[in-house]
Amino acid sequence: MGDLAAGTRGAEVHPAWAEALDPSRPVIHVSEGTLGRDRGSLVGRTVEALADEPMQIVVGGRHWAERLPDSVIAAEWVPQDLLFPVTDLFVTNVGYGGMMAALSHGVPVLAVPPSTEKWVGAGNMVNSGPGLRLQVKEAAPGVMKRRVGTLLTDPTFRAAARRVAHAMDRAGGAERAAELCETIARP
Repeated sequence: MGDLAAGTRGAEVHPAWAEALDPSRPVIHVSEGTLGRDRGSLVGRTVEALADEPMQIVVGGRHWAERLPDSVIAAEWVPQDLLFPVTDLFVTNVGYGGMMAALSHGVPVLAVPPSTEKWVGAGNMVNSGPGLRLQVKEAAPGVMKRRVGTLLTDPTFRAAARRVAHAMDRAGGAERAAELCETIARP
């Protein structure tokens, strides 16, 4: 299906912090989903892992991190359709919408699923090549830092993410999915 929000908003929704992103430094988008139910704080672990790296970290959604450094951009709502085109890596608890949006833009994914159903979705993503999956109990800052480094420096992940994006585009996106659903629902 891809990025369901793409092209649905005007330029007036473009946040000021997005204009300030430095194109010479990698952008890492981290999200625990809209509701932020990961009490193990994926955001906190990721920020701790990458705080000393020359990266820009954009945190979206509600999260359980106690404090974030001033260098981290944090917003309860992040227009991902505007952020993903300039994002180098998406770190996620595997919310379906966010992961599909990232992949539709050819962005590699580090998936840290907190539950069984999200583990399966992350496995499907890993099997198609654009990212890595990490168990929550293994997501210590040092491990996360190494996985992020791998995803940013190994071009096979970006290439696989782009292949997935092209496949999504060829499949017809949200419009085609809606048509198929309507066809199936007709008596």
